[in-house]
Amino acid sequence: MSVEESRLFGEYFVVPITKNFNGKTIVTSGLIDYGASGIAFIDQTFVGKYSLPTSKLKTPRILDVIDGRPVSSGAITDLACFSASVGDHTETLPLFITKLKYPIALGIPWLRMHDVSVNFGSYTLAFYNQYCKEHCGTPKNTVNRLCALPPPIERPIELIPLGVTESRSVVMELAKRTPPQDAPSHLNISFIGAGALAYLTKRHKLKTHTVSIYEVNLAINRTRTKEDWKSLIPKEYYDFIDLFSEKAADKFQPHRPYNHTIPLLEGKTPPSGPLYGMSREELEAWKK
Repeated sequence: MSVEESRLFGEYFVVPITKNFNGKTIVTSGLIDYGASGIAFIDQTFVGKYSLPTSKLKTPRILDVIDGRPVSSGAITDLACFSASVGDHTETLPLFITKLKYPIALGIPWLRMHDVSVNFGSYTLAFYNQYCKEHCGTPKNTVNRLCALPPPIERPIELIPLGVTESRSVVMELAKRTPPQDAPSHLNISFIGAGALAYLTKRHKLKTHTVSIYEVNLAINRTRTKEDWKSLIPKEYYDFIDLFSEKAADKFQPHRPYNHTIPLLEGKTPPSGPLYGMSREELEAWKK
C-alpha cells in the first residue's frame, strides 16, 4: 500500500503587506511562518533596494534551520523598523535583517502578540484581539492569502493499493473540485513576489505569460509607418541613421577572431537562464 503523495504537501501562507516610509507606499508580500521564533524578518536585498533605515543589534542572533544547523547567511546583526499594514491592521514593525526567499516573514511572537485568528480552510487572517483594537488601527476585515486556492478536500488521505497509479487519484481529486456549470465565476488577481512566482511556476509546472509597457506602447503605435521613426532621431545623429535600422537590429553581430571566450571546467555545463530581466523579444532572441 502507498499513500496519496500529491496531498502530503501544501502551499505557503503568504499575505499582502503594505509598507509606508517617507511618504511612499510599497506593496509587497509576507510569509506567515509558524516555525520562526523571531517576531519578523526582512530580506536584506529588499532593504537595500528601498534604502530602508537600519540599526545595529546589541547582541547578534544566530538562526537555525530545521535540522539544527545555523543558516548559511550568517548571524543577524541589524534590525529594520517601519510602519506596515496587513489589510487594515497597521503597526510599527521591527524586523531582523537576513537572507529570505520572501521579502518579509512574520513569526510566532508576532502571531502571539496580536493573537491572530487563522482559518486554514480559507487561508485568511483576522485580528480580534483587544490589543489590536487599541494599538493597530481597529482592524475589522479579514486578510486573504495572496494566491487563490481550491476549496479544501474534507475526505481523509487514502491508502492506494499497489499497482494503482497516483495519477488516477489526482484526476479523481480534481474532478471533485470541479464547480457546477451554474456556479458564478470570478477572477482573483493578487500581488506576488518574483521569488514566489518562480517557485510556484517550477513546482506546479505552470506556463506564465508577461506583458511589458514596451509591448503595450508598441501595440498602441502599431500603425506608425517606417518613415515616422526617423523623425524621432535628432538631426545631428542622421550620419548614424543606419544604427537605428530595425533590420540591422534584428541581426547578431558576426563572430570575430578577437571575440572573448569563456573556458569551461571539464565535465561542467553552465546553467541555462537569463542574467537579468528581459522582454519577450529578447528572450526569444536569446533562445535562438
